[in-house]
Amino acid sequence: MAKPSDVIMMDALALSRSIHARQVSCAEVMGAYLDHIEAINPKVNAIVSLQQRGDLLQQAKARDEQLARGESLGWMHGFPQAIKDLTATKGIRTTQGSRIFKDFVPVADAIVVERVKRAGAIVIGKTNTPEFGLGSNTYNDVFGRTLNAYDQTKTSGGSSGGGAVAVALRMLPVADGTDHGGSLRNPAAYNNIFGFRPSFGRVPAQQLDGFYAVMGTPGPMARTVPDLAMLLSVQAGYDPRAPLSNRQDPAQFAGSLQRDFKGVRIAWAGDFGGRIPYDPGIADLGKAALKAFEALGCVVEEAVPDYPIDKVWENWKVLRAWQSGSALKALYNDPEKRALMKPEALLINTARGALVDLPALVGALKAGDLGGAAIDVLPQEPPLDGSPLFEPGIPNLIVTPHIAWAALEARQRAVDELAMNVEDFLRGGRRGRVV
Repeated sequence: MAKPSDVIMMDALALSRSIHARQVSCAEVMGAYLDHIEAINPKVNAIVSLQQRGDLLQQAKARDEQLARGESLGWMHGFPQAIKDLTATKGIRTTQGSRIFKDFVPVADAIVVERVKRAGAIVIGKTNTPEFGLGSNTYNDVFGRTLNAYDQTKTSGGSSGGGAVAVALRMLPVADGTDHGGSLRNPAAYNNIFGFRPSFGRVPAQQLDGFYAVMGTPGPMARTVPDLAMLLSVQAGYDPRAPLSNRQDPAQFAGSLQRDFKGVRIAWAGDFGGRIPYDPGIADLGKAALKAFEALGCVVEEAVPDYPIDKVWENWKVLRAWQSGSALKALYNDPEKRALMKPEALLINTARGALVDLPALVGALKAGDLGGAAIDVLPQEPPLDGSPLFEPGIPNLIVTPHIAWAALEARQRAVDELAMNVEDFLRGGRRGRVV
């Protein structure tokens, strides 16, 4: 029998092997994690809407009974999982970090929740998120603020901050999240874990319109790359409720990740020729990390896309306002509900979303403005078979630092001021970041 501390110290794949080898029971796993959450979570506020201990232990015992009959639901059999509070969980409160939905209980699971349950996971609660997932600092007026796993004076990042901190502090084996402009990657970076934003359609998500290509996507977080890939293998795959979802077999992510990287070309875009502001040391740290790729046989080259990065920023603001702001327009138009929305939601998305006009939207969607830049600027998924992503002579991967500044103070709320700093920099100013 493993000690509770041994249980939570296992990475996800090792935990799965131990459960299936009957070296540790699902009930023991659940008890160990709940004890650890009870001790650690009050210090960081990562997991919210935690369900009753007795009910969770009963579900874990039922998983043990299944194993005793030779029945395994999948590699996550018996795993405790808390779902990001933007994502619908049947019978468990899903607030989106908003007072408007503080008592909302969905009647159905989101697709990614259905899938982790089918793989054997037990949903123990939710992970904290900023209101409507807006911003890279996880706080809201329903549950409060989530603090960094390593320095509680700093932000956890966001919007998947609760999940990142829970994984970093071993309150969860792995976690789900969502990402529009960094919401899986920023908190992963700030809490020293891995966060992966899949390409659109890789992980299906239901929308009001099945053919509405949103910029946000669900994805996985984990402490190791193999764990990350295994969770992706559960999340990914076609679903008819998301007709634009990818039809490739997600089992490819559960296989070996080994491959020959000799000759793979990596383009280092850095700060795009001085056009993107970074905190001192951020770009240098990213560039130094490329030596690990060179050691694997990759060819690293400095290359800056021949495209005005300020145009990408301007067009992204229009598209964000259209998709995120317009989605909240009905709430914004209701004075009582608008009064419950945090200032950042009103300022950054909702008001601007209501003001997006058709010419601006068409301009942002034009291939010459953003679509054509996507190949040059945005990260792409390389084929798993090792074949080139682009035609010969074009890099296989484009690498940049994802987050431009070190973790902010936990209580800082100047999200739009930071955006204004970036905007000012792109227009030739040098204001520096807000502190």
